[in-house]
Amino acid sequence: MVQRYPYTRGPDGKNICRYCHGTVPRPRIYWCSAACVDAAYLRCDPKVQRRKVEERDHGVCAVCGLDTGAVQEAYNRALNAVGLAAGRYSEPHKAVAERMRALRIASSQGKHWAWDIGHLWEMDHIVPVIEGGDEIDDVLSNLRTLCIPCHKRATKDLAGRRARERHCPQGPSEDATKRAARP
Repeated sequence: MVQRYPYTRGPDGKNICRYCHGTVPRPRIYWCSAACVDAAYLRCDPKVQRRKVEERDHGVCAVCGLDTGAVQEAYNRALNAVGLAAGRYSEPHKAVAERMRALRIASSQGKHWAWDIGHLWEMDHIVPVIEGGDEIDDVLSNLRTLCIPCHKRATKDLAGRRARERHCPQGPSEDATKRAARP
């Protein structure tokens, strides 16, 4: 945060807001307002970003529409049904996981889940940071909720694109294009 928003003073010796570069009124030191603090933390702190995305999307996957909150609630009910407190992992826990897989909650459409994780969704950049996603002004508009399987698929697709770019930075050669065009 400090590297991205360094502490500076204006020519008159007054403190300059780390976010909007306006004059900081007393008794404040680094930020001119709570709005600037919130905006800076939203841009730099993944915990704040995740909380805002959760408030906006309520854990519903942007790709497949899976309501991960409902899945988590069903899972917790199943854990309680076998007498386990949520978060304990033992043989009965594995049995519940198998039972949940068998149920295949309708919206998950047969996706395999790793039940020992803390959350069933992950925050994802629509435009990946490596492709300039960190330069978008409205941070939240570039963030989305993805269930674990969709996030793994999106990450795999990005890795594949990057690998192709490394191996063929200018695109396919003319010979490869001609070979692909042959009947």
